[in-house]
Amino acid sequence: MFKRDNEVTEPTFLIDVPISEKVHDKFQFYHIAELLKSAIETASKSMHICLAGQWGTGKSTVLSMLEKMYQQESEKVKFVTISVWKFADNPTSLQRKMLRDLALEFEVDVEDEFERTKNRSENLNLGGFFAAMSILIAKQRPFWLVTTILFLVLWLSSYISVPMIKE
Repeated sequence: MFKRDNEVTEPTFLIDVPISEKVHDKFQFYHIAELLKSAIETASKSMHICLAGQWGTGKSTVLSMLEKMYQQESEKVKFVTISVWKFADNPTSLQRKMLRDLALEFEVDVEDEFERTKNRSENLNLGGFFAAMSILIAKQRPFWLVTTILFLVLWLSSYISVPMIKE
């Protein structure tokens, strides 16, 4: 019951892994995920969603729960996860990674179009990236959902790359 002074205790570590099950949700993130799901399903057009918050506030948990909800109900919604931390100093590589992962998920071959425009100066900014993304629209894919999730990822990546200033 009581620890002795000479007893060695193991260190306790916090696990930083997003939860996806409602039973493990102690902070009611499931309700936020439900609200996001409702907003996505009732949107008539493409929309932008921002999940903003400091490290460890549950953003990834909300997205994980949202993905789990869609996996249980439908296959028409797809999630593509990209770790933006790896690309903090190279936004062009992040843009290429996002395009390739989306094309792979939606089984669209965009390599020819992407390679053709790779050397153009417009690919050094977001304009070239979104020009390449428009190929997915031309292939008649469910782009409204892709853009919803894409802009969520872009917003999070821009939020992450901005230094946090504590007031």
